[in-house]
Amino acid sequence: MSETSLEMRSEAAVDHINAAVEQSDERGGRRYPRRRTPAAEERLVSNGRISIFSESYLLRNRNTMHQLELDDLRKFPSYLFDICVQPSATFAVTLDHFEYWSWTAAIAANGDKINVETGNFEALVHFASFPIRVTPTSLHPNPAIGGVLMRRWHLVQIALFSVLEGFLTNYIDVIRQTESGIKTNRNLTCNWAPDGKVDDWNKDGTVDGYNHLIQIWREYGTRHISTERTLGKINDIQRYDMGSIRWKFDDSDKIVDEELDDETYNFLRLITNYRNENMHGESEAYRVAPLLITLCCIAILDMIDESDYKNIRNSVLQGIRMKQDSQIHPLWPSAFYPLSTISRVGDTID
Repeated sequence: MSETSLEMRSEAAVDHINAAVEQSDERGGRRYPRRRTPAAEERLVSNGRISIFSESYLLRNRNTMHQLELDDLRKFPSYLFDICVQPSATFAVTLDHFEYWSWTAAIAANGDKINVETGNFEALVHFASFPIRVTPTSLHPNPAIGGVLMRRWHLVQIALFSVLEGFLTNYIDVIRQTESGIKTNRNLTCNWAPDGKVDDWNKDGTVDGYNHLIQIWREYGTRHISTERTLGKINDIQRYDMGSIRWKFDDSDKIVDEELDDETYNFLRLITNYRNENMHGESEAYRVAPLLITLCCIAILDMIDESDYKNIRNSVLQGIRMKQDSQIHPLWPSAFYPLSTISRVGDTID
């Protein structure tokens, strides 16, 4: 799929979601009082009658994520970020997001060329996708299940910060994890902050700060140019609607102002800003969970070479066909994809 087509589709998705928010506004919308979120200012967080997460905006048909080439999969996340961030009054998670995450998890579960432990990531994808794959009528009313599902993004987000850190410290060549912290394997220049605010790192220097870890990945750690470009595109705060940014990240105004004043424009800093508060239980902000899952997907797909992807893809599809044809163990924990059931006779994964 061409980048022009994806650009047009993501813009149409944002327009569609904004229109749904306006419809909700006319009906009074849905509020979450007494929470430290933008909704505390009585702004809308619902999308009215239109179910955003059941819509596929970027791809023409469901269950077609596997048809994209690996390079296209590495470019796809910038459009997923747009759909999450650009709409004026909601953090929109669509079927495109779930299918991208599930296909990446299927690749991770079958990719022996991936040199990091991906089991926790795979479990979090299952957890995030639970409402998509399990209908309410298939479960007896259970307050424990209902409570966990209502809070799933909070739990997913707390875990994802650690999962992403583990990915990066194990696959980026320029850093390593030690008992005393993250160390550099060579001299690194901090290009994402103004001179004088952050010192550069000499070899064996200690990298303090989650934002620096993410920016080192973006600047020095990617293996493929398409990954580097995607992270650069995502990181450019100037791409996003500033009104939406300031509303959604309403507790990060100081950081936004610094990035604009310094002309460094690091959007990813807004995401990493929630790491410490979330992991130490000081905040319940869950807004960046979908963005963190997508960043984990970017890291996994960057670990795979084109020459290996064809075999991994064929292995995943072979397993899917086996489950479809034999009806044996269709609910294996490794069965991430397709996300939605294929029910029609002859309707199979190609």
